[in-house]
Formats: sequence, structure tokens, C-alpha cells
Amino acid sequence: MFCSICENSKVSNSFTSGCTVLKKESIDTHLSAKGPSSHKAALMIIENGNDMAKAREKSVSKSKEAILSAMRNVMFMAEHDLPNSLLSDLNTLCLQQGAEQFKDLLVDNHTSYTHNKSVQEFQAAIADTVREDLRQRLSQSEYYSILLDESTDVSVDQNLIVYVRYIFCNNVRTDFLGIRKLSDGATADKILKEVNDLLFEYELDVKKMCGIATDGAAVMVGSRSGLTTRFKELVPGLLSTHCIAHRLALCSSGAADAIPYLIKYQELVNCIYKYFSNSPKNLSRLEKIQAILASVNADSGTRLKQISNTRWLSFEGSVTALLRNYSSLITVLLEDNSPKTVGLLKSITCFKFLYITHFLSDVLPILCRLSKCYQRSDIVFSNVNPLLASTISQLQGIETGNYGINVLNLLDTVPTAVNVDTLGEAHFLYNDQKIRDGKKQREDARVIGMKFVRNVVNNLECRFEEKGDSVVLNKLCKLFDVNCDVDLGYISSLSNFFQTIDLDVNDCVSEIVSFRGYLNHVDCPINSIDDVLKIALKEKSNFVNVYKIASRLLCIPVATVDCERGFSKQNIIKTASRNCLKPSTLSNLMSITLTKNQPDLNTSFKKWANVKQRRIL
Repeated sequence: MFCSICENSKVSNSFTSGCTVLKKESIDTHLSAKGPSSHKAALMIIENGNDMAKAREKSVSKSKEAILSAMRNVMFMAEHDLPNSLLSDLNTLCLQQGAEQFKDLLVDNHTSYTHNKSVQEFQAAIADTVREDLRQRLSQSEYYSILLDESTDVSVDQNLIVYVRYIFCNNVRTDFLGIRKLSDGATADKILKEVNDLLFEYELDVKKMCGIATDGAAVMVGSRSGLTTRFKELVPGLLSTHCIAHRLALCSSGAADAIPYLIKYQELVNCIYKYFSNSPKNLSRLEKIQAILASVNADSGTRLKQISNTRWLSFEGSVTALLRNYSSLITVLLEDNSPKTVGLLKSITCFKFLYITHFLSDVLPILCRLSKCYQRSDIVFSNVNPLLASTISQLQGIETGNYGINVLNLLDTVPTAVNVDTLGEAHFLYNDQKIRDGKKQREDARVIGMKFVRNVVNNLECRFEEKGDSVVLNKLCKLFDVNCDVDLGYISSLSNFFQTIDLDVNDCVSEIVSFRGYLNHVDCPINSIDDVLKIALKEKSNFVNVYKIASRLLCIPVATVDCERGFSKQNIIKTASRNCLKPSTLSNLMSITLTKNQPDLNTSFKKWANVKQRRIL
């Protein structure tokens, strides 16, 4: 085919696309000497070109919709921790339900965009969108802090997980930053390199870092070459914190491990758990007796639980389940005459064991409530001491004789004095079960309970005492506490910190005094330090230095529980059946599943399409 417009050259795909850019009005002069037939032929070619362009645009639109539908399925699989191999079946199911756009994914017999590599490319595009959104939010925050922890996955790979805490739209946010494999071991040099690479990836200036929270391991907080020490050399004014949830767990476990009988008690609870968990027959007998006695509901909430040494506060659930199942499990054990069962039965059918079970069921919930408060993502340093003081006050009340409801119920049930029978044995009935008694047992039980409470209180006061960076944090909190009197001398005591973070001391002193006076005329209610900090953020234009101090105080994390939740998600994603997941794939899946914002799939589509030439497009 030849065209008179283009010097009778042969028409090709490139020529046709070239003709489509010609305007109809522009060819009149060009073809005036060619005659009507040539003019008509050229118009037909242009119209055909326009039709081809429209057809191609329609085809691309249909292909885009098919890819977006596939991406939605990939998102669904990631959010529900499903393997990549399910995409083909999921697409087929959608097609059977009438989603016709999935037909356009089949380009030919070899290209259907359901292969594992295609799924990984979809995941990478979506994860990049999530990271880009986070990068934009971080760019609007004047300061930020990081939360670090390391753990081992199912493939025995050491991974470092990093979260970031920052202020966005006057609200504190904590988001997943990334996870990195520590191939050479969890050394301070390796962790520092991985953290710096992550900060560079998100375009974060290390000088804007104001805080860092770790689990207190030596590699993190070592005074000579620990990670926090190295960061403090780079960033003057950086404040580090040891995770309060980890400290609380250490207080509880240390208090128990210092008492020999409580170590034995933990072993007994685990033996009881294994007796039923390793034998469906024994568990069935227990459930039948529960149904007959109607002592508890035979559901998952009352099942016996194992004690974890690494999560000592999970002991509370084990003790509660043991107390609720006490009569039923003794009945089951009495039917078994094996030497092991006889020995176990003898250990738990005595006053000491019964009293400690009731005592711990009163004390441990107090510690667990504090632990749950300390594990909130939105907790700030100003909440730490009030919650701690309330818990210590409750524990000291028990130490002085204000027993909990479970111990009081037990004391109301048992005889006030030890009754010795004709055979010289002392015992009493508790829920129709024969319990051995004795003066020494009663005295030992009381002493053990009081000693445990005293150990917990001492550990809490020791591990949460003001020292290091917590001294500065407590002083900063007092600046925003309207219930505390702050004079010029107190504000000046923070002059070294203000100078370290490049703030003028005189300006800070004057501005803080003015801000505290301004709080007396604010219409909104002020009930806590958090309320004052929020006011400081809103009044940035009037109190610049106060805003900077408040922003730093809000950004500094006090716990690394978000990292623990991140590792829980890691273990859900990377299971024994998916143990070969590449670090990049694991990172992408965690970015998708841990984001708090729904990613824009249109943006993800553009990223996916621009990586390379796609046959479907």
C-alpha cells in the first residue's frame, strides 16, 4: 500500500501512527495539488489510524482493569496470609462469579500473570506504594524516633525489624519501617548499617532523630559500642529508652525466680498442662467431669495453659485456668494410679499449693493490667509513672494484709484452725476434695506470698528508677504538667539539654513561662499532660520552642511492643511451609499487611507498568 502524502512510501505501522497526529485542517493545503482522490484517501487513512488508536486505548483500559483486579486479589491474599500459589484459583473463582475482566489476563497460553514471579511483582508494586505514602508523611514531621528489635524466624535467619514514630497532622503515629536480614549476625556494626540504609531509603535525616527504643540487649545499649551509644555520637540530644514492657516482664520473672517454691510451682503447672495436652483420653475425661460437675464451662477460655519462660506474665492465664479447673482435674488424677500421677496429686492437694494459686490469681491480674497498658501503641512517657505508681500502691496494699477476693474466699472456706484427726493427719475439704493441712504449710504459704509481692515491688522501683535519659524525660514531662509548680530555676536545669538540641536557653525559659500562663486561659479542658502536649502542637506559630520540645517528647517511644507485633506477623507469614520466602518478599508482605492506610492501586499499577515492557499492555 502507498500513500501520496508521504512521497508514495509504503505504509507501515510507524507511518500509520504518524498520520494520526496530523490534523484534518492541516492536510488541505498539502493535498491541494494532489486532486480529490488523493485527499479522500488520506482522510480515510487518518480515520483508520484514529480508530486504531481508540481500539488500542480501549484494549489498554481493559488490560489495566484486569491487572487492577489481579492486584486486589494479591492484596487479599497478603492480608489473609495466603500463599502466592492461590492466585490462579482465586482468579478462576472470581471469573466463575461473573468478573469477566479476569479473561483479559490470559494473553496467550504461556502468559496469564498468575505465576509466582508475577505475584511477587504485584506485591513489590503495592509495597512500593505503601512506602511512598509513608515517605511523604515522614517528610512532614519535624522529628522522628525509631524502635528496634531482632529475632529469629522459622528458617533460623536473624532479622532486624524497625518501626518509626513520628507526628502527622498533630497526631502521633507508629508505622512499620522495614525488616532486614542480619546475615552476618546481630552485631552493632551490622545493625547500624541496616538502620542507616533504611533511613536513606526513606530519605530521613539522621539529625532529625530524637529518640530510640530497644529491648535493653547489650548489643543495643552497650556503653562502649552499643547501637544507641553510636547513634548518640552522631546525634547530640538523642534520648534512648529501655522498653517498659520488657522491664516489667523482667521484674515479674525475677521476683518469682528468687523464690524456690515458685520455681517448683511453675513446674507443677506445666506438668498438669502436659498431662492433658499430650493425651486426648485424659482431656476427654476432664471435659466430661466438667460437664457433670458444672463447675466451669468447657470452652477454650478455661483450658489449662502452659507457662512460657520468655513471657512470664502469661502465667496469669495459666493460674486462672488452673483455679477454675482445680476440682475437675483432681477428680481425673484420682482415677489414675500411675506413680507419676500419684506424685503430682500429692503436690497439688495441699494447703500451700491451694493458697499460692489463689494468691497469684489476685496478684497477677494487677501486673497484667499494667502490662496491657504498657503495650499500647499510643502510650507516651508521661503515662508511665502514674500507671506504675498505681500498680505499686495496689501491691503494697496486698503486702499489708488487704488480700484479694480469691484469697478471702479461700480463707472463708477453710477452717480457721488446723484440725488433726485420730491418725495424726490434718486435712479439710475444699469443693469436696480432701486437702492436706498443717501449721507449717499455712505459715510457709503466707510468707511465700508476701515475699513474692515484696520482690515485685522492689524490682519495679529498681528497674523504673530515674537514671540516664529518663531523668531528662521526667523533667520534660513536668514542664507540661499543670499540677506541678515550675519555676525559672527548674526550667534552667534543662539548659544543657536545650543547648544540645540547638535551642536558645533564654528563649526557651521565656517561652515556657508564657505558655504555662497561656494554659490558664484556654477554653478546652485540660485533664492530663497529653492534653497540654496537644495544645503545644496546635500553637506552633505562637510558641515555636515549646512546639519543638513537645514534638520531641511525643515522638520518643517508651516501648518496643510494635516490634513484637511485627515479629508475630513475620511468624504468621513465614511458616514452615513457606520457609523459603526471600527477604525482599517477606519485607513486601509485611509492608502490605502492617500498613494502616489503604494503598492506591492505580499508583501501584503505574509503578508495575513502568518497571519493564508488559505484553498485556
